[in-house]
Amino acid sequence: MNPNLMPNLKSAGVIIALIVAFLIPNTSNAQLFSFGKKTDPIPVVFNRTPNQAELLQHLFSSNSKFKQLSSNIRISLDGTPKLRGTMQLELPRRLRIKAGVMGVSQFGVDVGSNDQDFWVWTKVNLPNQKPAIFHASHEGFRNANSKVRQAIPLEPVWLLEGLGLIQFEATDKHQLDPKLTREGYLRLVSTRQTPNGANYRVTLVHPRQGIVLQQALYNNQLQRIAYTDSIDYKSFPKQGVSLPEKIEMHLFSNGQKTKMVIEASDYQFDSLYGDPMQMWALPQPDGVPAIDLTKLQ
Repeated sequence: MNPNLMPNLKSAGVIIALIVAFLIPNTSNAQLFSFGKKTDPIPVVFNRTPNQAELLQHLFSSNSKFKQLSSNIRISLDGTPKLRGTMQLELPRRLRIKAGVMGVSQFGVDVGSNDQDFWVWTKVNLPNQKPAIFHASHEGFRNANSKVRQAIPLEPVWLLEGLGLIQFEATDKHQLDPKLTREGYLRLVSTRQTPNGANYRVTLVHPRQGIVLQQALYNNQLQRIAYTDSIDYKSFPKQGVSLPEKIEMHLFSNGQKTKMVIEASDYQFDSLYGDPMQMWALPQPDGVPAIDLTKLQ
């Protein structure tokens, strides 16, 4: 790998992994209602503890309740100004986040994913990093060399996982723990084979409400890559779905831990408008270098 690119790559890795997606004690404090707001209670979906097949069917069905979603967001990262902006998504993997200081996206980031590629466009100077677009194809990134994967372990689409919209693959192997955790949650361990070895996902689910409270990712050496807490759930009876209004994302990279908090509000369902060719297209601004992560050695 070109050593001159490593500072930029590490900075981009933090942004990709956090905007892109599992400490057990934190979930015991998860708030299931928005304080001070009149909200519908989170519905009960399981009258008894589900078995593995029932749990997986429920998690799969959550992705069929709606096709599109949009919201206003606030992004907090220690040591940086709070960003405000918008998030738009279209299942299964289309995502667009535009956020900036005081809500001005020209002074922030543009993060996106379409059916083939994902990208992170940093529009302002960050430590050791000038404005640039880091991008890769989903397939190419999955097969990238270990150095790239160590610097950037997650794609932006991980944010969809934080919303509880888990994207399992047909080849994933699952094992539901027969015993609840000490906090009383279901614990599902999923194994996915990759070119770099097996990866493991540990998902904690409420045994009655079926909401995803926490997810952790581990590499083939059982080292924790990241974890996310999904809290402040809100029920949307018309769509038959519950979504978190707060996502705490934690990344472990190169011996350091970074935390980002994303707060979402004003969820709107199946109401996106605009040209899809523009909405989900990889930006190509003049004068901004584009770095293909899969070509770094």
